[in-house]
Amino acid sequence: MSNGPERSPSLREGLASELSRAIRLEGVRVHNLKGITVEIPRNSLTVITGVSGSGKSSLAFDTLYAEGRRRYVECLSTYMQQFLERMPRPELSSVTALPPAIAVERTQPAVQARSTVGTATEIHDYLRLLYARIGRTFCVGCGREVAVEEPTDVADSIVRIGGKGMVSFELPAPKTKARLRALREALVRDGFARLAIGGEAVPIEEAEPVEGPLEVVVDRLVFEPGRRARIAEAIETAYRFGHDRAIVRWAAGETRRFSRRLHCAQCDREYRRPEPNLFSPNSPLGACPSCQGFGRSIGIDLDRVIPDRSRTLADRPIDPWNKPAYQEAYADLRKAGRKIGLRWDVPYRDLPEEHRALVEEGGHGFYGIRGFFEWLEGRTYRVHVRVFLARYRAYRPCPECGGAKLKTDSRAVKIAGCDLPQVCSWPVQDLLRWLERLELSPAERAVSAPILHELARRLGFLVEVGLGYLSLDRPSRTLSGGEAQRIQLARSIGSGLVGALYVLDEPSVGLHPADVDRLVRVLRSLRDLGNTVVVVEHDPRVIRDADWVIDLGPGAGEAGGRLIYQGPVPGLLRARGSATADFLAGRLALPSAGRTRSPGRFGWIRLSGATVHNLRDVTFRAPRRALTVVTGVSGSGKSSLVHDTLYGALARALGGARVETGPYRELSGVEGLGGVDLVDQSPLARSPRSNPVTYVKAFDGIRKRLAGTAEARARGLSPGYFSFNVRGGRCEACEGAGAVLVEMHFLPDLLVPCEACGGSRYGASALEIRDRGRNVAQILDLTVREALDFFHDAPEVERRLRVLDEIGLGYLRLGQPAPTLSGGEAQRLKLAAHLGASGGKPRVLLLDEPTRGLHMKDVAVLVSLLRRLTAAGHTVVVIEHHLEVVRAADWVVELGPGAGEEGGRIVVEGTPEEVARAGGETGRYLADSLGSAAAGFW
Repeated sequence: MSNGPERSPSLREGLASELSRAIRLEGVRVHNLKGITVEIPRNSLTVITGVSGSGKSSLAFDTLYAEGRRRYVECLSTYMQQFLERMPRPELSSVTALPPAIAVERTQPAVQARSTVGTATEIHDYLRLLYARIGRTFCVGCGREVAVEEPTDVADSIVRIGGKGMVSFELPAPKTKARLRALREALVRDGFARLAIGGEAVPIEEAEPVEGPLEVVVDRLVFEPGRRARIAEAIETAYRFGHDRAIVRWAAGETRRFSRRLHCAQCDREYRRPEPNLFSPNSPLGACPSCQGFGRSIGIDLDRVIPDRSRTLADRPIDPWNKPAYQEAYADLRKAGRKIGLRWDVPYRDLPEEHRALVEEGGHGFYGIRGFFEWLEGRTYRVHVRVFLARYRAYRPCPECGGAKLKTDSRAVKIAGCDLPQVCSWPVQDLLRWLERLELSPAERAVSAPILHELARRLGFLVEVGLGYLSLDRPSRTLSGGEAQRIQLARSIGSGLVGALYVLDEPSVGLHPADVDRLVRVLRSLRDLGNTVVVVEHDPRVIRDADWVIDLGPGAGEAGGRLIYQGPVPGLLRARGSATADFLAGRLALPSAGRTRSPGRFGWIRLSGATVHNLRDVTFRAPRRALTVVTGVSGSGKSSLVHDTLYGALARALGGARVETGPYRELSGVEGLGGVDLVDQSPLARSPRSNPVTYVKAFDGIRKRLAGTAEARARGLSPGYFSFNVRGGRCEACEGAGAVLVEMHFLPDLLVPCEACGGSRYGASALEIRDRGRNVAQILDLTVREALDFFHDAPEVERRLRVLDEIGLGYLRLGQPAPTLSGGEAQRLKLAAHLGASGGKPRVLLLDEPTRGLHMKDVAVLVSLLRRLTAAGHTVVVIEHHLEVVRAADWVVELGPGAGEEGGRIVVEGTPEEVARAGGETGRYLADSLGSAAAGFW
């Protein structure tokens, strides 16, 4: 029977042509884009590049992805259609051949405490299934394997032993004689005639009451091969009446217990049968009851109680006992210490173990630090006591599960001797090798083959995107934006989706040059699956390997938004008016002037004995009043050194701040410094009411000018009336945010312009007040450069805005919401605050990859900015991979040589030239950069 007319060749060719033709966007006018028309070939790798602020994200995310998402929502149910009209449609004339779009953005990682790398990639789900299928339970008491003992298997083991004896089962002892009598009658009705008392079978009628459970005899027989069926039947009967447990007693005196459940007979302990939820910390079946599956609990942190262990007891190092109300504790300690000769003139860290135990745990009539806080716990009905306790509390691994998050029963299940929390703590690359080497029986291999195949695929993708050093139990909130984006990328490849449009935001962020090549291979594999991949990128290596390039410019803000070039990569080098082409072809190069000729002439900051995470007793030093770059392959320990150890150590030494820090031995060389600032990629604020003009405190002067106009004075308006953070002139519908949040339930929440104020943030009465023809909303819509001209006669406002222009942010609009700023823009805004500050002691500035989101032209501005900071006396330490920044540094410290357990050591340190001569992963690439600084990237 025919299934219908066969499609003609012309129809098939037409469909193929439709799928292969380019995505075409005509007349794009989103933000600063000047009505450009671009084409993006389908099933290709396209890079959108250009100077910062030229319109790359406006084209990729605010146009391409936004329209793709809008069209998707348009196809949903009628319920979702009510939100469609509120979704702003990108300003463009037309778009054709647009496939479904997926954005892989460089956003902040998930903040849920339970989210980990394993759950975000769904690898943990497959591991739970693997352990439920082939995991074996081992008793935590005796270490023996606990298995289900079926009647036939028990019969076989009994026959192998031989001899004669009896099979029985136990019942709970009745509490009254009446119940005992009723139980005996019921047993007789069921066919049982004897009880086992003292190892002997006694008729039920003659048995005297005994304490404890009753042991009912099922059968007495000889344990020989010919009676195997009868033995199995007796065991089955014992299981049925004895709650899946049976007892076998030999006449020679030996007794063994068997169970159809997971029960250890030796320890008399029962375990749950493995199932996927037993290995989930989010399920009541698997979560540790003490910490509810979080893996940590809050308690007293001795590092906060004794912040400086280099001080002697005579110097009073115990912080809570330095408070007037508790100083008598030192007198009590001195009295108890005489009994053991407690030393008061030795640094606390060098005290013998017995002496530290007296201080911390108590003894000899002294309560100790622990007892002191236990006493305070009984007084928490007072508010000030609760506040006091909070200063000395911190999260520590759960004492019951040790941070594993799972119950004892869950951790008792193992594969090849390893439980699930153990394998999740390994680096991904080590876990992949372990799975490949698993020795399984044919039955286990048959059951687990599909699961192992999927695990190998997904773990392999993580390794390919340069995340092989991460462990699956790594909390998602601790990931950098680049790591979170690459996890999404690996997950997207693992899904096997075909025919989609992927839009990525600088996936090379956080990658060492040695890892970028692997990233390009992953992007190509995503393309080769049959997808269109669009990448906003500045890295020359990614641009070089693209199929198609779109270059926007020539400047930023209003000076950008034009199409400079689109086409294959070779043609880009010949493009004129393109800063990208000039740098790639060698017509422009970053300046290297300003380097300190003799690093260390102003002294050194020295941190010794850093051992947090994978750091291996690292001793780090950085010259003062100089630019130090910490580099190395991804996962080598850079953040562990700078973020988790150096920052906390400096914060405690310079400001007494209670910042958690990794263990270290000593910090020196900080004399005369005023403090430390961690300038990372975290957003300035999550509220859309925060913006550049408020961050640099220029809005105060603007509001004063508006309040000083004749009309405002006539109405009696104060500067606070023009604030969108307080009630007054702001729009109350959106509370001054200019947008409202629409909950999309099963889709990401949507931020849409406020219908009441049209996104202006203010009510009609506030917009009537004008300063030289502009109201407050129009002033906030000015770019920084436009505002400099407008406020030329307001020195205070002009001075604060001038710094923004000098650091390359003159294209930003004054009222641009802070959450829409890129990580690089946010970081440069933070640096602007330090440039604008005057006087005071020099500080230490720690930066985390400040070149993120920066074009090569903007990197030159950044280097100049860092030079200004060191010239002002500040010490700058930067985590960075950008070779041009490394080349411009005064001092370079490379960690490695590998990632994870293969890293954590200082491979080489010195000037850029010394690092280049020493070889290594960084030196190899740095030597090429130094040797051809002005010869172009290709």
